[in-house]
Amino acid sequence: MSDEFSLIGKYFIQDDRGRLSVPNGDDCAVFRCPPQKEMAVTTDSIVEGVHFFKGTSPESLGIKAVEVNLSDLAAMGAEPFCIFLSLVLPSPDESFIVPFSESLKEDLERNNAFLAGGNMSRGPLSIAVTALGTLPEGTAVRRDSAREGDIIAVTGTLGAAALAVEDSYSGRVTVDHPSWEEARRRLERPQARISEGIALRGLASSMLDISDGITSDLRHLLNGGLGASVSLEHLPFSPALASLPMKRKTDLAASGGGDYELLFTISEENFRKAGKIPALAKTGITAIGRITGTGRIEYLLDGVPSVVPDGWNRAGYPRDCTALFQSEAEDNKNFTLVSMNIWERYAAQLTQLGYTRETLNTDAVVQLGLIRVDTSKYTPEVHSGESFYTAPLQSGSGHLFVGAHNGGLYQVVFSAGQDDPLFADVLGVLDHLIFE
Repeated sequence: MSDEFSLIGKYFIQDDRGRLSVPNGDDCAVFRCPPQKEMAVTTDSIVEGVHFFKGTSPESLGIKAVEVNLSDLAAMGAEPFCIFLSLVLPSPDESFIVPFSESLKEDLERNNAFLAGGNMSRGPLSIAVTALGTLPEGTAVRRDSAREGDIIAVTGTLGAAALAVEDSYSGRVTVDHPSWEEARRRLERPQARISEGIALRGLASSMLDISDGITSDLRHLLNGGLGASVSLEHLPFSPALASLPMKRKTDLAASGGGDYELLFTISEENFRKAGKIPALAKTGITAIGRITGTGRIEYLLDGVPSVVPDGWNRAGYPRDCTALFQSEAEDNKNFTLVSMNIWERYAAQLTQLGYTRETLNTDAVVQLGLIRVDTSKYTPEVHSGESFYTAPLQSGSGHLFVGAHNGGLYQVVFSAGQDDPLFADVLGVLDHLIFE
């Protein structure tokens, strides 16, 4: 991009209010860490078609790029200091750059941070941010310090962002207009819980932000044989979900990502203290479960064990795999092994059905990715804390695995022995699937 420097100078230079030792625009940013402080550093990127939908406004992208990174700082109890931006654009389009840069800088100012440097280049639209924050020495809230008996709690409300993702993929809005607009706002313009994270320093025993859903993120707080029990009816459902059936609400709130609320563990005494802190009282904190010593995670609905979908895949949003199914059928008549990641994800299920890592090399297996499934056609099962559904193929020796995912979108794997007439089963298999 030949005019990279002129565009940066015109739209992305921001007043650092004397916090840089060397003025913005040099090869590196130079600054001093404040006395008695430690620096927290995080980096994340958002990519079109993976982390945001095509057509998302540049204003929203400017905010989201900042907030998803500041959310990591919040999870450590850090206060934002500055960010570095790496912006990749298909072309130097000022109709995108102007509103994007303005919303990004405004969002930084609201968080008492600034843009300290970065770069621009040409390519598919993606936005990478590195965020720096500060906190008093020795006060960072880590992920690995939960204790048996701790309360599991969350800030704010859950499920709105996942609702926006699910309805956007289906092309069918399932709530009223105000609820839909709130869901879309939560997805496109998340808000990092900075004040709340700072307030929880010294109170929470462990903490992280919910980017992929509780069912994915909670496991990161468990170590040394710890487990968890979560009461789904206690989840703080977003008002946007008010009109939905209970099952869909719990699936969205427990498994949907993109809320960027804080998930933390805390003693009963400290939970009571936290509820009296203004920043936490305003946002709201809700106890949803307990840390246990069982080594496994259980989800209960009114005291009854419940199967909930897995959280969001870190590879990105779910997608319709009709085209993938067709291309695999055309390109590989035998449906040979596509990825050994199938074994890594479904080892317990595959082992129970007599498969080993070695036999997968000679069996016909194909992973269809994430699609919409009518789960009433399957038998729900739980193994090693993982929820999934399974059904035999019509040939009798093949299987269809459906690993639970968020909001009705599921990970699907076809599996059949080497001699199975898998193609004879295709129509029967498609009877089980609902492509939308």
